Formats: sequence, structure tokens, C-alpha cells
Amino acid sequence: MPPAGCLVPELVQAFHNQVEQALTQLRTTNEATLTEPRGVGRAMLPSTVLGLLVHAAEHTMRHVGQLSVTARVLKHAAEAY
Repeated sequence: MPPAGCLVPELVQAFHNQVEQALTQLRTTNEATLTEPRGVGRAMLPSTVLGLLVHAAEHTMRHVGQLSVTARVLKHAAEAY
């Protein structure tokens, strides 16, 4: 994770690095394991490898949406000055 106060190019590079890491994980995940059971969280709720990958994608999209809104608010705030 980039340090607080870093510049936009550093944030963009950190984002790209994380995307590449996620794509590498997907490429190297053995298809035969997708239906294997996995426990989630302290309660060890039942899921599968595929379920965890889908959940991670959904969670990521939530944060991308939050980032988009934050960027838009900051842009409008900067334009107001």
C-alpha cells in the first residue's frame, strides 16, 4: 500500500500492481479447486474457492465505486476554489 500523502502517479501505479497481482492469482488458480469447500471468517461460513473469488470481485467493485465517488467530490471541491 502506498504511504499517506503520495502523489496520483504513485496511487495509479499501486492500483495497477494490485490488478496484476489479482490477475496472476486468477491465472494460477487450478480450475479443479473451484468447487472445493472453504470456510469464511471466524464463523467459518461455508463457501467454495469460486465463491471466494466472486466475493473478492464484488468487494473490489464496491471499493472502486467508493473511489470514483470520492474522486468526483474532490474534483468538484477543487473546482469550487
